[in-house]
Amino acid sequence: MNAGDSALSRSADIQFTFHRPVQVPVTLRAMLAQRISFSWNGVVSYLIDEDGMYVWKEVPDVRLTDEIDYEGEARCGRTSRRK
Repeated sequence: MNAGDSALSRSADIQFTFHRPVQVPVTLRAMLAQRISFSWNGVVSYLIDEDGMYVWKEVPDVRLTDEIDYEGEARCGRTSRRK
């Protein structure tokens, strides 16, 4: 990268430890309410553990709240309202 280039990237891994069970959708919405961004170039990537088989998924950032609702419902065994 040249000194004049403005495209820089940064990544971080954060490990959370909870002392009691949490609802992931509630936690993600609380983080979004504090203006935390999960987006890179308009896309949010996330990892789902589906029975020990880890699957990377992507969603446009404008659909993130819909995806949080869908994944939250899917993990709780409720019927999906995915569009």
